[in-house]
Amino acid sequence: MERDKRVYAALVAAGLIIDLDSRILLVAKRGKLTLPTGHMDLEKDENLEEALVREMKEEMKDENGQGINIRVLGSLGTVVRNKDTDKSKLIEIFRCVTDSRQIFFEEKGETELVRVKIDEALGIKNLDDLAREAITRLISYLEGHIAFRRRNGGNHEEGTDFSDEQEANNY
Repeated sequence: MERDKRVYAALVAAGLIIDLDSRILLVAKRGKLTLPTGHMDLEKDENLEEALVREMKEEMKDENGQGINIRVLGSLGTVVRNKDTDKSKLIEIFRCVTDSRQIFFEEKGETELVRVKIDEALGIKNLDDLAREAITRLISYLEGHIAFRRRNGGNHEEGTDFSDEQEANNY
């Protein structure tokens, strides 16, 4: 009998979340730094974006113990992990921001929340493959966005100029 060549995968949302200090929020798990993620629940979520917002509210709390709010800015694409196993995952990576100042991570197991400057993130040795891929995509996106605006005389919607530092600080 021929083996089924289709991949059956769990649907997972990963958040590349930028805080008010323009730092990426990473989670330390099993000696690696990774993105916070959440599995899609077919009974609760219409799509992966909703799954991410729900999971971050459940797992990340502010100083008052309330789930944090994140705003999803867009997708950085998808990756497939473990496609040759029965634990395959289709992971969509989302660019997000939060306005919460103090954030605490609550999940089963040993986990810790770490804040990292965008320009220093790729130099971290214990960054896992998912986080490294997401950060590389974010930097590429930002470089392309800044180049587009330069070619179009600044902010194409408002007609104002800006500096690279201002643009990067939006994250």
